[in-house]
Amino acid sequence: MKKGILLILSLIMILTFSAVPAMAEDVSIDVNSDQLKAKDSYITDGITMIGLDDYLSFAGADVVWNSDSFTITEDGKSLSMSVNQLAARLNDSEIKAPLAPVRVAEQVMLPLRFVAESFGYSVSWDGQQSQVTLSRQESRDNMSPQELLAKSSAETQKINTYSMQGALDMNIKLDGGGEEMPGGAQKIKSQFYGQMQNDPMKAYTKQTLQPEASIPGLDGTTIETYMTGSKIYMKMPGLDQWTVMDMPFPADFIKQQQDIQSNPLKAVEQMKEIGMLCNFGNDVTRDGQEYYVVNAALDMEKFMEGYQKIIGDVVKSLPADLNKGQDVQGVMQELLKNMKLDYYCTTYINKKTLMSDFISFDMKLDFTIDPSMFGIKDEKTGNAVISMQEDITGEFKITGTDKPFVEPDVSAAVPADQLMAPETAKTPEATETPEVKE
Repeated sequence: MKKGILLILSLIMILTFSAVPAMAEDVSIDVNSDQLKAKDSYITDGITMIGLDDYLSFAGADVVWNSDSFTITEDGKSLSMSVNQLAARLNDSEIKAPLAPVRVAEQVMLPLRFVAESFGYSVSWDGQQSQVTLSRQESRDNMSPQELLAKSSAETQKINTYSMQGALDMNIKLDGGGEEMPGGAQKIKSQFYGQMQNDPMKAYTKQTLQPEASIPGLDGTTIETYMTGSKIYMKMPGLDQWTVMDMPFPADFIKQQQDIQSNPLKAVEQMKEIGMLCNFGNDVTRDGQEYYVVNAALDMEKFMEGYQKIIGDVVKSLPADLNKGQDVQGVMQELLKNMKLDYYCTTYINKKTLMSDFISFDMKLDFTIDPSMFGIKDEKTGNAVISMQEDITGEFKITGTDKPFVEPDVSAAVPADQLMAPETAKTPEATETPEVKE
């Protein structure tokens, strides 16, 4: 009897594990010499499966669903498939997939080689490295995605002033010491306006927040920021006056970034250094105007490497009294280490002017903060770690090119540290409004 039960349990275990795809955590995917961080890829029966969303992001393709059937379109080609079915259609031809698309959790998984080759990729497999390599030369008017983005950036630099306006949808969940934000995750809509000037560098932004559910102190909140080459001014919620602090970025660093953006070759090089993975989407027509579409995602590891270098340069330039004995660079590196970021951006480039008229993005950010790193201790929660998850989508439109830059009146701005730490500013000399000079 016991042997019979043991045999049945053994058969159940065998059948259960044989139904689970053979996961290969170390499988890597190289796309045109860029390493793709595919979230859910795995190998089963010798075939690499990849999530539909991952494929769409690196290929720049679109998808249309009809129940359990879907059609991927890219550059004049279409591939139609159905979940759990081998039969497929490439344009007008009936074809058969080596493995059917399957649902795993909330993702639909596809046979990578089959789909990629259908859209013109050359695919190879390195068994020793457990790596799939895909290569395909994409161009629009003899320009790669990176080159087109760089040329668009250079054209923008030629225009001294322009405005931006747009809207954001934010889903935010904050957990601090076990106490979530009122009502759990919050949905917040934001209207954004900004104006830029290249020479001399000036930037003004105004953002208004409107939560879906009432949050005390946040309804209709407006945040304004104004930056020059040497100063940062801010008007925060609950404050009726501007604050001012020195620009933390060195002047030569700002000039270096402007030079890079105006030089297409340098811009392409920087894109690769910070891990920006680019591809073409399908060209579109908006408001009667034709646009190139360039998608970009970030390789998180490369981005962190580049960002930490920038932080190091900035920290070195900070006055010693701002550090207040703390290892600012170490704190920032610790924050980055505990941060997860998925960033996907689509740029619509005007075919006539090469200006980036529209920019849409989808960003998911998850990070944790240990208050003790900043020497902060809450009396109620102690040193409880604060975690935040943000899901932000939005679109900006470039308008008002070459119109005069309108500066806000910041003549009465007070040093930011006086409002941030009022207990240290009790003397008349400390609270006296300084003269702000550019």
